[in-house]
Amino acid sequence: AVAMNGWVLDERGEKMSKSLGNVIWAEDALNELGADVVRLYYCYEAAPWETKRFSLRSASELKKKLNVIWNTLNFYETYCDVEPRPDELKVEDRYLLSKLQRLISEVTFHLENFEFHRAGRKLVEFAVEDLSRFYVKLIRDRVWITRRDSGKASALWVLREALLTLSKLLAPITPFLSEAIYRRLEGDSRSVFESDWPRANEGFVDRELEHSIDLVRELGEVVRAMRQRAGVKLRWPLRRLVIQGEDERLAKLRVGEEILKSLVNVQEITLEREKPRGVSGYVQESFDGLNLYLDVTLDEGLRREAILRELMRAVQAARKERGLSVEQKIVLYLRTATEFADFIQKNLNRLLDEVGATRVEFVTKRLEREVECLGTKVEFDFVLE
Repeated sequence: AVAMNGWVLDERGEKMSKSLGNVIWAEDALNELGADVVRLYYCYEAAPWETKRFSLRSASELKKKLNVIWNTLNFYETYCDVEPRPDELKVEDRYLLSKLQRLISEVTFHLENFEFHRAGRKLVEFAVEDLSRFYVKLIRDRVWITRRDSGKASALWVLREALLTLSKLLAPITPFLSEAIYRRLEGDSRSVFESDWPRANEGFVDRELEHSIDLVRELGEVVRAMRQRAGVKLRWPLRRLVIQGEDERLAKLRVGEEILKSLVNVQEITLEREKPRGVSGYVQESFDGLNLYLDVTLDEGLRREAILRELMRAVQAARKERGLSVEQKIVLYLRTATEFADFIQKNLNRLLDEVGATRVEFVTKRLEREVECLGTKVEFDFVLE
């Protein structure tokens, strides 16, 4: 069989011509994007035999997605202060491992059958959606710098497996990124191109679990849209979500109930066979045979918790702005109303842990930064310990 590559046109579908001024020179594209991005673009945008419209704008978007993989590696290295071990695999761990085995099988098939565009798309989708936006977000608390338990070791092991496998699967397409990731994980003694091609481990495959957690993720998107409609930020905890539907559908959700709680930031999820009572005033939505009822009422306890989380986020953002590492400790200064100061005192250990502080000092003088949330203002500043 003989395969012929399609023509390369500009982003409007016009033939590139110096007279039209629409030529994108290879050297310019390589300098602006890097070799890996250009290679991935040709293994992502269209089938090898189809006409390609080359767009620097689209390729730049693809570059951002490759950066997500690099940021995931940085996240792993930042929090990997215990030996990664698969001692206590949780639902989200088993889900990602199952998805990873399917990725290995599908990418191998596509590469062997000259379907480079399908391989590239599936690799990017896994790295961005499954690994970064879902799994990494879900395990942040498990791998926090102060944790030393088996749950952290297991999450780090799964994350390392995913990154190492990605480095091998991406190697024919993005060799420079793959080599850098592989050497950061395995050391400089070997190249990724000296390693064996990954093979799917059928012992990790659980398609039923995949279907269940895929449904949980879809519901998470629906509930986030419900929150947005009600003007309630995702950082603000809510009391209750009720889901009504058929027994078979509810059974799929039970395995991922804790994951859904984390994704949508609710304290309680109730699964009902019949239409629930006492949900008047709840935000309602229907999705795929399920009816959802979300209590968006913020009582005083939830309001204070929301303000505390906004404060934590603001301090973490300020730490990042000043270029502090997670190991560097601070002294946090706060100025706020007495009633909220009392709430902070009751949750002091959690605040210290989240923002990397050794102590909190309440002051009466004005401070440099402030957070205002739900009618409460908190001023803050910090210095290195």
